Amino acid sequence: MSKEDVKILLNSTDFSEQQKEGVLQADDRNKAYGQSVRWLLISKAHNEILRFASIAEEAQHIHPSKLLEPFEAAIEICAKAETAEFVRFRHPDSAIGHNDTLAF
Repeated sequence: MSKEDVKILLNSTDFSEQQKEGVLQADDRNKAYGQSVRWLLISKAHNEILRFASIAEEAQHIHPSKLLEPFEAAIEICAKAETAEFVRFRHPDSAIGHNDTLAF
């Protein structure tokens, strides 16, 4: 893709200006784009897990704990998988948390 086409594509994303510039300046734009997409998805997953955990915590005041146990277990599975993906993002050769990602 030409640099102008890449700019058009990047402007259609939720990337920060720093991420957009990183993709544009990268020797391997495909790899840089993929890494930026991956980081964005890991970040979104992290934020959604925190939001859901907060909702579950608030619900503890209203609903019996037995009712919330499956939700808390799901939050734990999601959080472990997200953490494993974060570690693998920073350290691609790491096998830490591989089973957690598979469990997800």
